[in-house]
Amino acid sequence: MIDEKIQQAVEILKEKQIDMWLTFVRETGVMADPVIDYIAGAGVTWQSAFIITAKGDTLAIVGNLDEAAMKSRGNYKEVVSYVQSIREIFLNTLKRFDPKKIAINYSLGVPIADGLSTGMYLQLLEYLQDTPYKDRLVSSEGIIGALRGRKTPEEIKRMKEAILITLEIFRMVGDFINVGRTEAEIAAFVLAEVEKRGLEKRGQVTFFRWLAIQRRIGGAKKVTSPRFSVPVFPAGPWWVWSVGRLRHQEDLRSSTTTISGGQSRRRGTERVPMPLVV
Repeated sequence: MIDEKIQQAVEILKEKQIDMWLTFVRETGVMADPVIDYIAGAGVTWQSAFIITAKGDTLAIVGNLDEAAMKSRGNYKEVVSYVQSIREIFLNTLKRFDPKKIAINYSLGVPIADGLSTGMYLQLLEYLQDTPYKDRLVSSEGIIGALRGRKTPEEIKRMKEAILITLEIFRMVGDFINVGRTEAEIAAFVLAEVEKRGLEKRGQVTFFRWLAIQRRIGGAKKVTSPRFSVPVFPAGPWWVWSVGRLRHQEDLRSSTTTISGGQSRRRGTERVPMPLVV
């Protein structure tokens, strides 16, 4: 999927007439730029520059201890490393490509495009001091927005898989829930099914928060009637049992589906997700 997104980024750069997209990061295990999952798929420790150009060049400049892992993934045509400082090899790379516009990851209004930390931005400006490239920086907001919004065939495949798995677990929950079941038991059942499949849980999602709380406090509230309510995911990008490293969960909102006699229906103003035909 990384290769597909990198190639997609090349086409977006051409479309937006931007010569180079630079993602400048360090210690991604502590503070990761949100786009790293799209263009690298692996973390780095030392200062690193992931460069994609409108001409199709892809280059990763990483510390020597990150080099082997990055090369093994094979996503970038060139992977070069340094030992003491990234400055020299980074500036030589810019001179080699001589981009007129360099998109970097900052944005005033879009958090997903604002992954460049203040410290790394100041470091970048220091490196670019006394070069013409300091005045050629632009926001990558439009690039990242397009990259996230345009799904590749692999992303669509994973989305469909995740949706089908989600629906399967929801159906199992419907069979599991009976009068007398406690919230803690229902929460434990759902989490067990997710873990059994080796899938990733996203803790910020309302439903998983509810599950975790019920399991932690031992939710004693029992189902007392065949008619009851449980939280579910809203429509929009709502797949949450991710397949691989698929993590798109923007626009999640809490909603409630009323279950009665095994049927679910829309309640309130929120939308209940509809099955995807595959």
